[in-house]
Amino acid sequence: MLRRIRFQNFRGFRAIELRNISQISLLTGKNGSGKSSVLEGIFLIMGNGSPETLKKIQALRGMQQAAESANLWESLFYRLDASQKMEAEALWNEHQIRLTYVREDAYTIGESGRKTYSPLLASSAQEDALRYSFSVDGENRSGHLFANGSQTPEIDSAFLRALQGVSAEGCLLIKAGNGAVMDETVLAEAFGKLELAGKQQMAVDALRMIDPSVAEIKTIVHSGLVQLYLRTDTQMIPLKLFGDGMCKLLYLVLMVLGNPGGLVLIDEVENGLHCSMQEKFWRVLAETAHRSDTQIVATTHSYECIRHAVDGIEKAGMLREFLLQRLERTGEENKAVRYDGELLKEAVRSVMEVR
Repeated sequence: MLRRIRFQNFRGFRAIELRNISQISLLTGKNGSGKSSVLEGIFLIMGNGSPETLKKIQALRGMQQAAESANLWESLFYRLDASQKMEAEALWNEHQIRLTYVREDAYTIGESGRKTYSPLLASSAQEDALRYSFSVDGENRSGHLFANGSQTPEIDSAFLRALQGVSAEGCLLIKAGNGAVMDETVLAEAFGKLELAGKQQMAVDALRMIDPSVAEIKTIVHSGLVQLYLRTDTQMIPLKLFGDGMCKLLYLVLMVLGNPGGLVLIDEVENGLHCSMQEKFWRVLAETAHRSDTQIVATTHSYECIRHAVDGIEKAGMLREFLLQRLERTGEENKAVRYDGELLKEAVRSVMEVR
């Protein structure tokens, strides 16, 4: 479980640290305060800073074309200054993880013994090198990346296995408003993995908290198209007819259940959810996280979301495992203001502004 994360010269942060991160953590703050950047930074360090992890982050930002820039990685650095070292540190299951990047113009492509790598995102006219270092508990691997994508970090799988499985495999980054949430092929594949693990009833139980009539989830292939159906007490109904909220809930439940002991990062978690559903949504998400021992870190802009999260998580009996952190920016200074579950409950009851 992630307990602490610190960034320096990353995205919009000169420096920021989040401590005592709980099993369910909600990040809030004004636009531009860095909520999404925190999730991306966590995903980056849990993915050992690899090109594939960076590629996923850029894609979720809609920045696929950014690779045409001469400085592919500038967006990772504070004020786009890659000459200043970017650092990320995390405490994960008692393991100290550290990732650093800094531009190294003097390093050139073509040194012997280097692995080749297909283009990171696209080609670039520049051949500046990005020096990286990744370590867990002092065990270090380092190397270089190039803007034209011809090199890759030399972090081998044996190294990762030896370091207690610290890798992106146990960490998911989800944009709650993207198409995957509503893609039935994605949903069916995730549900199939759960069926193979014999855990499909856990997903059914989660949906029953929203609609008690749900008795079973079925995968139906008709005319070459995959559809999920929910069997109720009286009939089989396509999942899509239950509405976008139910589709999103099932998607997140499947992601959490399919990632036991891992970390699920959800950006803009309230997107697509009517306020009338949010309390039940949070209760389901909290109970699902408890059953699978999965950690959830999510972002929101909504006071309604925060209020309903308190009520739903309390009903799930997990208020002590809930934390809200409000990100604040004053000039170049960033900080995180913490509210644990009980304090947040009192703040919400007093109608205090915690966003």
